[in-house]
Amino acid sequence: MKSIEYRFNPMLPFLDEVKAWNGNPHSGRVFFDPNYKLGSSFSKFLKWQLGTNPQKQEKKSDTFKLKTSFISDLTELPNSCLVWLGHASFLLRINRWNILIDPVLYDLPFLPRKSELPLAPDTLRNIDFVLLTHAHRDHCDEKSLRYLAAHNRFTLICGLGTSGIVRPWLKAQDVIETGWYQFVDTLSNLRFTYLPCRHWSNRYPWDTNQSLWGSFMISGKDFNIYMGGDSAMSDYYRNISEFFPDINLAALGCGAYSPRFMMESVHMNPFETILAAEMLNVRKLVPMHYGTFSLSDEPAGEPCRILSQAEAEKKLNFSICLDGPGSPINW
Repeated sequence: MKSIEYRFNPMLPFLDEVKAWNGNPHSGRVFFDPNYKLGSSFSKFLKWQLGTNPQKQEKKSDTFKLKTSFISDLTELPNSCLVWLGHASFLLRINRWNILIDPVLYDLPFLPRKSELPLAPDTLRNIDFVLLTHAHRDHCDEKSLRYLAAHNRFTLICGLGTSGIVRPWLKAQDVIETGWYQFVDTLSNLRFTYLPCRHWSNRYPWDTNQSLWGSFMISGKDFNIYMGGDSAMSDYYRNISEFFPDINLAALGCGAYSPRFMMESVHMNPFETILAAEMLNVRKLVPMHYGTFSLSDEPAGEPCRILSQAEAEKKLNFSICLDGPGSPINW
């Protein structure tokens, strides 16, 4: 058996608090999670596609639609705020610095948007950073990145192995790859730390996990903002809270979770999203990854209804922001 390699960016530092971490394990062909196996498989996919959805009629009759607030110009926004653009895409403004996370600005192949983008793509000017959590097409969109690169000069930060995918789309943009627990400090006094999550990555059926997946903590002098990307429930949330004990806001997925035999190892359901927020000890939860693309079997509005009911019935130690795309969120 070939020995395990440990990969990281030798030009970037690790968090001082990280112990006994040599880099991301790699088989010589693919990255793998040292703590969790990917539970999905082609046989499960076939079972899902050939089976029946017990919520089919409920999903069909669900009239839920995200309420979008439209933005005509970025100057309308506060100097520091988070704006959900739908699905897992966000615009983060910090002291007039503009940061995009997993920008998907258009329909995806065979997946039309169910909610409107809250701003026209041509309003996205003066973008300083783009963060990509992983290479899946609903997070790393070629058309969106090509458009942004044609009208901005930004630094793109992504997981190991992702630059080979995106560089042909970006022309002269700077690209920085990072491994888990490594960080990028900027001249704007921002720190982007790439952190673990329980997920996977690919673009095609034959390149599974050849690029790394992860999440981001965006830190400044007096704030920590966590962008969870795609993730199943895991102890990584508790681990992250040990490194970042004061998290102002966390954007966490709560959709594309049904059927559980297929999705449990890659996406959280809303109950798990609440548990993850508790593990992170966040002040504010921003649910995402629902209501924009139809990726799974649950009704479109089910995540929102569950979270609303949980907030009404359970005494939570954090607030839940259920504003639709386009509404500025403070922390």
